[in-house]
Amino acid sequence: MRNLLAGLALALIAVPALAQDAGDDWDLMRAPRQKAVIAALTFDSGIGLGARCVDGAYELLFSGLPPVMTRLRTLNFSHDGGPARETSWSVGTDGTSAFSDFPAPMARRLRAGGRVEVTVPAQDGQPAKRFVLDLPRSEHAIDETLTACGRPLSDPHDVNLVSSLPATGVAGVEGGYRWVIQPRPEFPSRALREKANTGSANLSCLVRPDGRLHDCVVETERPAGAGFGQAAIDGARRARLGPASDDSPPVAADALVSFRTNFYLAGN
Repeated sequence: MRNLLAGLALALIAVPALAQDAGDDWDLMRAPRQKAVIAALTFDSGIGLGARCVDGAYELLFSGLPPVMTRLRTLNFSHDGGPARETSWSVGTDGTSAFSDFPAPMARRLRAGGRVEVTVPAQDGQPAKRFVLDLPRSEHAIDETLTACGRPLSDPHDVNLVSSLPATGVAGVEGGYRWVIQPRPEFPSRALREKANTGSANLSCLVRPDGRLHDCVVETERPAGAGFGQAAIDGARRARLGPASDDSPPVAADALVSFRTNFYLAGN
């Protein structure tokens, strides 16, 4: 079932001459000149799965999905017979690849191996489609990608991470909370210098009893290195959460929440 295809390697990162490790683990490739480390799998169904660190940016992606024309998509994800969970992904330029909004937590989960069921909801006139993937356990390959990007090999917050899929602006948060004061990030000056007119950042944060956010982590930043992640963290410092309604329970101390902040310049 599992063969490393050159096409997938090129889809995961467009660089030549990747050094590759063989074995029962995920296929591991290294491109030192591009500061890239990739763990990858492909399946007879045409689906590819990869975790990669490229020049400090960490990503987890599916390739070979039914194409869509949207920037964002939802995948229903179940692991080892657990309940299906709606997860949020950004769509690649080819429309058939999808990048996880929370790649490091998902990579840490997938390295245990097991059966993964991915359901692609009906979209753009295409019917829903379901893929069943039997993953080998990754003893080393995924760990190497995480280490290359300075991501921890374990995080107790992974089991509580909640992801949401906003349409525009600042996302709401799940778990019975609402924004009392929304994040108000400023457009990063670095992005202006690099002529990046739009961007996004996905954060996971802990919540204090008064609803303020702390210990925020940038899970993804697109485009990488343009300053959107730090700008989102700076904006989150001024935000505050509250119960969804007067009848809802108060904000739980050290609850973990996640949200996406989208950045636009006027006219984009």
